[in-house]
Amino acid sequence: MTIPCKHVPRKVFHNLCIRFKGDHMFPSSRIHIETFASVILASVTAGAVAAFYYAHFFNWPLAEEYIYISWYRIIFHEHGDLAQFLLAYQGPHPMVVVGGVAVGLLWLFGPGITVLTIANYLLMLAAALLLAWRVSRDLHTAALRATIWPLMVILCFHAIQTDSLLKPADLGWLIVSFLLVVNAVAMERFNTPLAAAPGAVIGAFCFAQGSLLSLIAAMHSLLMPGALKARTAGAAGFATMFAATALFVIRKQFGPSDSMDAVDLRAGIVPLLVYGVDLLGSLFGTRSPALLLVLGCGLLLTAAILTLRLPRTMLPSDRIALCLMGYALLAVGMFAAGRYRFGLPWALARFHAAAFVAPFATGLAILAVREMDRRERIGWGALALVLASVISALPYGFQRAGESKQQREAAMTLSCQGHLPPVMVRSLNGVPLEDPEVEDDLPDLRSLCGQPISNRTKAMLPVPTAFATRIAADASAQAPLETLWLTYLHRFDLQQAMPFERPDTPQRLLDWAREEARAGGTFHLSLKAHQAYLRALPAGD
Repeated sequence: MTIPCKHVPRKVFHNLCIRFKGDHMFPSSRIHIETFASVILASVTAGAVAAFYYAHFFNWPLAEEYIYISWYRIIFHEHGDLAQFLLAYQGPHPMVVVGGVAVGLLWLFGPGITVLTIANYLLMLAAALLLAWRVSRDLHTAALRATIWPLMVILCFHAIQTDSLLKPADLGWLIVSFLLVVNAVAMERFNTPLAAAPGAVIGAFCFAQGSLLSLIAAMHSLLMPGALKARTAGAAGFATMFAATALFVIRKQFGPSDSMDAVDLRAGIVPLLVYGVDLLGSLFGTRSPALLLVLGCGLLLTAAILTLRLPRTMLPSDRIALCLMGYALLAVGMFAAGRYRFGLPWALARFHAAAFVAPFATGLAILAVREMDRRERIGWGALALVLASVISALPYGFQRAGESKQQREAAMTLSCQGHLPPVMVRSLNGVPLEDPEVEDDLPDLRSLCGQPISNRTKAMLPVPTAFATRIAADASAQAPLETLWLTYLHRFDLQQAMPFERPDTPQRLLDWAREEARAGGTFHLSLKAHQAYLRALPAGD
């Protein structure tokens, strides 16, 4: 029997009776509605994200992804020594975990990057759902409990991470992000620092930033409720683990100062701090140095204010948010120390630090939602800032997704034709030009040849009519002009400056190549052999 709300004593049963479209419902019905709404909202958001990545995905490896293909070939076809891979590094990153996961998936599902890209998606989706489940338990407002699910999905798939999510070479960073969430949620769920120990150990051998998981677990231990002695012991244990991994796992970053992967602090603390704040501002998808600094400072100021406003007795979602933001700041600092020498334009070309700054947005959003749950207006402003970064980064996300698909389509089509010089095949596939292993890996990828490609890529593959006319008149022009056009196909800076759709692009590309050759510019190795021809082109031609 349903009792109308007006007959229920307000002081006693105010929270046990609600009105919904004229009907009187009890808490069990309300919970079912909230659960249904949460599932629908999360499913729709995750489905939309999956549809976007499916539309821009193409099953052909590029660049560092050939490491996985080579390992698969060496281990399963050439019966290589498995032990040599246990201490393998890619730059400063230990590869034992990510290499094992990647090669294991290739062994189960065959060569190709489809399963690795799906793994990227599932890792971030699992992280989003874990966060939404844990945070929703600390919220009192029904609307917020429902909307936290799609919000976490949106932020874990922040548009600034588009390149990483479409690139299996970044699988290691996404594993670390997933372990960061698992560690934080597990510590809160089981109320013990030991719950984070397995994830911290795995993370230490999964890319350099994974070593920070033990440091974040130490911080989390100190923030948890309970006896100070137990919390301090847990923090000390994780701090010791971090020191050990810092000495062993990321030791390559402290090698000779001229090493590409070595940490170089000679620039000074202030430039490195500015560089780090700029990287944080890149969350908005902008490349303007002045704007980056303002946005980065705005994010830091907002985070500082929300942190200072935290209640004395923090809830699990508060501590998890601080862990996410703490990891982001430490990871950005590590990235800045190791990559400052390459300059800001390099870091922003494809937003290489995206996997580190995205958790900062997620943590900040959690703190903002907690403020909103307490009916504090500042929460609305903070969440608006985070969502503004998502919207602002969307143009980059669509652009980068399109570029990735086009580059993979072109690399597959031209690599499978089998008539290009090896140096050009390596260039198209984004591997070092002195690395001959890509030719050894192509036989394993033959099953991927013949995939349908987009009409735009089909139109771009042949040399333009202006080039074909020159080749018909002078046979010696064939090699330099074909190489120049192939260079254009895999250099998106040239495509952005000279869009393919413009009729004057072939001539502008010739002008660029001639001026570069005459000025002694740094050409790609595949073009250097043809500098004499390009230099001899008449001025104004």
